[in-house]
Amino acid sequence: MLLSPYPTTGERIRITLLWLWCGMVILFLLVPILVPVPLSFNSGAFFIFPLEGISTRWYAVVLGTQRWQSAIGNSLIVAFGTTLIATMLGTLTAIALSDEKFPGRRIVMPLLLSPLIVPVVITAVGSYLFYARVGLAST
Repeated sequence: MLLSPYPTTGERIRITLLWLWCGMVILFLLVPILVPVPLSFNSGAFFIFPLEGISTRWYAVVLGTQRWQSAIGNSLIVAFGTTLIATMLGTLTAIALSDEKFPGRRIVMPLLLSPLIVPVVITAVGSYLFYARVGLAST
């Protein structure tokens, strides 16, 4: 939507409401971070407000432990690999589906849209039943 150089009152109201909505979404996403991040710098043994003092003690504990270092390393390897594979597959799929002559379009498109159509509860119940059958339900 292009704005005219002389927006009408309705356009101004719409743009203002859009900016307000975007601001509310950003606040909704960022406000939950405002509690745990300051608490992570607490020098006390427990995470309480007000802070007893400011320290990087908890970061030293996490980054100084071999177990945490290997877990973070594994997570970064998995994250990088997953990102690379998902980006390549997503790009190739988008290129293929943008071509109307792609022969598998009628098969691939419903498969890609099925997570949007199937309710999350059905997927969760199916996953639970699968994990229960293989013995991983309570792990």
